[in-house]
Parts: sequence; structure tokens; C-alpha cells
Amino acid sequence: MKIVMIACMLFLVISCGKHNTIKVTAKNAATGEGFADLGFRIYRIRPYTTPTGQIQDLVYEGNFNNNGEAVVDLRIRKNRTYKITTISPGPMCYINNTSYTFGSNHSNFKFDFLFAPCAYLKLKIENVNCEGGDLMVLYQGNQIGSFNFNQPWEHNGCAYWESNGYSDIPMGEQYYRWEVTRNGVTQEFHDTIYLEAGEYKFYEINY
Repeated sequence: MKIVMIACMLFLVISCGKHNTIKVTAKNAATGEGFADLGFRIYRIRPYTTPTGQIQDLVYEGNFNNNGEAVVDLRIRKNRTYKITTISPGPMCYINNTSYTFGSNHSNFKFDFLFAPCAYLKLKIENVNCEGGDLMVLYQGNQIGSFNFNQPWEHNGCAYWESNGYSDIPMGEQYYRWEVTRNGVTQEFHDTIYLEAGEYKFYEINY
């Protein structure tokens, strides 16, 4: 009888799972500032589906503090899937994620939501010293990595290009590197500009 009782107790402990500390953040990807009072929820997904889809049980609901951080002590059941969700804090030009799924075997129970508000940029490129056979190759990137240096943009000869209007881009640092080949000689140039949230900026590259 004792053996049966011990076995039942072990089964209950295993099935109930153990407490885990879950750390969640909601930050501005460019500045690191937190989004205060933004809400988030944690759901437990049932291990079966119905004709209408998955059933998700709400197990926690809360808000981030003034630093955009939250810590939750939650009992995680084995062999169950959980989902943590939030919403965008407003119109954004970068969102890394609005939900994560995890289980009892997750590595660190730390989940970061990153957002970046929009800024607005107009770009002009002009060869002001044209000698006919010039080549300009432009590489662009930004602080949050949503646009990187792996896409060269070539401008041949007496190039002139200007965007029709302002493009929506994530706020923060914008990186430029360009190579100019003229008369068989290549020179390299670098520049960095910063745009605040909501800022409009006109940027020229003259070479």
C-alpha cells in the first residue's frame, strides 16, 4: 500500500512540473529603453486539437515595469508547450517577435521582445566628379541589424539617384560604406548618421 501511495505521489509531482523563473523584457532595440506598462500573457497549450484548433489556457497575465522588464515564477509542466505573447507598443519599423513558445526543457527561460519606432529618410546619390567610367558601390546597414552590409548597390558612370520620397526605417544609427573606383583607383569612405523616432532626414552622398 505504501509503495502504491509513493508511486502516486511521484506521479503527481512529475505531472505538475516544477517552478521556473521566467524573465521577460520589452525594449527599444536602438536605445535599450524599456516599454513600461506594456502587457504580456503566458498560455499553456493543450496537447490536442479540436475542430476549431488548439486550446490555449491563460496561466499568467501581467505588465512590464518601468524598465520594460518582468519576472514570473511559474510551474512548468513536463511535456507541455507554453506560449508567451505581447503586442506592439505602437507603429513600429522593427519587431523581432511578438510571441515565443517554450517547454520544460527550455535553456534559460529568458525572452526578449525588441521594437524600434520609425524614422524617415530620403537619400540622394550623385557623382559630382564624373569621368565617364566611374563605379560606385554602396553598402548600407543599421544598428539593429534589420538591414546589413551584405547587399552591395552599384552605380555606374555619371550616376544620379534620388528617392521619390521619405522611406520608413527603424530609428537609430544608419551605417554607410561606399567604394569609388575612378581611373583604376579605388577609395573607400564611411559615414554614420542617427535618426530619432519620428525624425525626417535628407542624406546626400556626393562622390
